[in-house]
Amino acid sequence: MVLGRAHVSVLSKEAVGLFYDHLEERFTAQDIAAETWNKHINANKYWCKFLVKKGIIGSNPGSNPFETVKLKTVFRDPQAMELEEAEKLIAMITPDNGISTKGVKRVEKVDFYRPWLADYLMVSVLIGGRPGEIVNLRWNQVTPNYVALINYKVNHATNETHHRNYVYINPELATILARLTKHQKSEDDYVLVPDTKNRTGLRQFVNKAFKHYWKQVNPDKNLTLNNLRHTYINAILNSIGEEGIPVHNKKETAVRHYLSKKRRQNWEEGKVLFGFDPAILEGKLSH
Repeated sequence: MVLGRAHVSVLSKEAVGLFYDHLEERFTAQDIAAETWNKHINANKYWCKFLVKKGIIGSNPGSNPFETVKLKTVFRDPQAMELEEAEKLIAMITPDNGISTKGVKRVEKVDFYRPWLADYLMVSVLIGGRPGEIVNLRWNQVTPNYVALINYKVNHATNETHHRNYVYINPELATILARLTKHQKSEDDYVLVPDTKNRTGLRQFVNKAFKHYWKQVNPDKNLTLNNLRHTYINAILNSIGEEGIPVHNKKETAVRHYLSKKRRQNWEEGKVLFGFDPAILEGKLSH
């Protein structure tokens, strides 16, 4: 295989086969998920598509041999936290339960407890955003009726910046946000842990802390911070149906179609999404 305008450029099926064998040897033994495998194949497919477009490896669709490579089947079984499990998790977040260790030869103590951790996880559940959307949430995205989450995933894929997901503020979320506003200094402040500038580091810590505490709740159920989004979506489906799922990108469309007038009115009259113990919403079970 030679890539370059000054040479005869051919990407042979044999070369693709070698790459396929490489993935088999590298990933099968490590039991990597089919989704990860497919990402490698797709990355090469789109790269070669670009080369075809530029005329580097041919100019017709058949010049891209990755187009015919069969992807592996991805089996999805998204897990979610039940209400009882969520309440147990919040109650578990105490200083004593936060102590762990790391290392083998040199064992070190690790403290996963933070006084704000319970609120962080509750906001994650009640908004249903992706971890990156939650950690970067600012007060200027919060209105009296809804939260405008920045859809970083779609923005990155489209090389745009305007995509948003609009999440209606139900009474339980409103209770927590009302408490958090006491720490707000400006509209540009982060909603959660506003004094921490390193948001990537914060997200990584919360992910580890969640895993630590979750093991004490249900070690047989493998959940991560990402599963809190599934918890929210399940609650939405059970409460008001598919129309409540935050999938709209344009503000006008979201506000008009996010909830029907009747169901929105029901929530405004006090209908809650989960039914959490009020003490949790008031921050009285996390210490």
